[in-house]
Amino acid sequence: MGKNPLCEVSRHEKKYHAGKVLEHLIPIRFGGAKTDERNLMSVTKFYADRKTGMESRRGQPLIAWIETDNGKIPANREDIFKQLIR
Repeated sequence: MGKNPLCEVSRHEKKYHAGKVLEHLIPIRFGGAKTDERNLMSVTKFYADRKTGMESRRGQPLIAWIETDNGKIPANREDIFKQLIR
């Protein structure tokens, strides 16, 4: 699972669960960078499903982004924790 085998969201909560999904913080369907590591995060299936559901309801990414030559990347990747941990 990429460079980090643990779910980054769980780890932020001081819990340690295996990351099962490599998630794009800014989804490709919204112009997210496909292969830029700054746009990738290892998460559990629970958090991947939660994030996808929230984005589908909003019709946009959950966090602010920066445009790069390769696509959008998170302006502040820590912002995803505020959205997913509630």
